[in-house]
Amino acid sequence: MPIEYRELHTVPELDRTIDIQMAAWGRDDRSAIAVHMLQAIIHAGGMVIGAILDGEVIGYGLAVIGRKGADQYYLWSHQTAVLPQYQRQKVGLGIKLAQRKWALAHGYDTIGWTFDPLQHKNSRFNLHALGAVGEAFIPNFYGDALQDNLNRGMRTNRLEVMWHLNNPRVVAIANGETPQHILTTYPPSDFLLYSHHAEPLIAQNPSQNVYRFIEIPYDINTLKQTDKPRAIRWQDTVEEALTRSFAEGYVVVDCDSDGGRCWLVLNRINTGKNE
Repeated sequence: MPIEYRELHTVPELDRTIDIQMAAWGRDDRSAIAVHMLQAIIHAGGMVIGAILDGEVIGYGLAVIGRKGADQYYLWSHQTAVLPQYQRQKVGLGIKLAQRKWALAHGYDTIGWTFDPLQHKNSRFNLHALGAVGEAFIPNFYGDALQDNLNRGMRTNRLEVMWHLNNPRVVAIANGETPQHILTTYPPSDFLLYSHHAEPLIAQNPSQNVYRFIEIPYDINTLKQTDKPRAIRWQDTVEEALTRSFAEGYVVVDCDSDGGRCWLVLNRINTGKNE
């Protein structure tokens, strides 16, 4: 039976999102977004889109209205979550594409959100599969408010991405075309951050070319469990590399991997938010 993607409105449907939060992230009651808050968001013009299979909500996307400056409005996607047994089956992609369709129908051409750039699979999904662009780095965005399995004991550093819905790359993805990597070769001299014996290192004399690369851990979650100090060193060094790169006018445009290593792809456009 195909998955249906539609807005959620009823209390039983919205209540199901609590279970999904707990299952997807291991969240406790303190970190979960309550049903009454979801109702308020919907009433005020936001949206909650659900992925429904056989009458059961198996995933959802929550978005509120955002604003930059006096009159630049966009959609801010705060959460997208899928039950673990349905993850890696493109349910998250279906939710985001349904969110894109809703946004365009309601007059928004951009959706923004944040994610942890150390999470390799999330980086590939957001930057490559969706074609979103990382336009700012925000250190410790949530403080210690997120006490769940993914965030506990680490700073909540976040990459802020903007999904420009009418960008040709995004339109092609929405039309079902297979996402293409922006580059096919990655010269070692263009890595600002790279691993050496599994330790993160900043290049002493990095190039200032149009493209730059920042390596990230292939599996940060396992590293947290097996070597927490090393995981923190990776977080510190990625923070340094991203902060420096945004100050130099780079944005993050893709994520690629090879042979158990992965990296962020940055493009120098001299219009970075933190410049």
